[in-house]
Amino acid sequence: MFKSEIPSKENLEIMNREQRLNLFRKFLAASRYNRLILHHNLIRSTFDLPLRPNIETLIQNYINSYYEYVDNIKRCGFNDELLDAIKEEDAALEKIISTYKHRLYSNITDSFI
Repeated sequence: MFKSEIPSKENLEIMNREQRLNLFRKFLAASRYNRLILHHNLIRSTFDLPLRPNIETLIQNYINSYYEYVDNIKRCGFNDELLDAIKEEDAALEKIISTYKHRLYSNITDSFI
């Protein structure tokens, strides 16, 4: 899994708003990547039983790393910019979820016709 480096307050202050937003976008992209890695390992654990105990550890590490990064950004005073990047990610995820939902329901309906 990818671990985003937690930026220092000094480094964040040197950056302009757009650079910080890009950093936060990169963090959120890494988070999405890590969720895919988690899902991939979960799928693999179906037949690779020794992976199963590691799944919970991976999930907990993922959650802890996410909150550690977010809490650091808040402490540094850049919560508003982080929220802007999170709103973008939320909108992107809603589109992805909607597309999957549409495809799933279309496939279910098609199979009954």
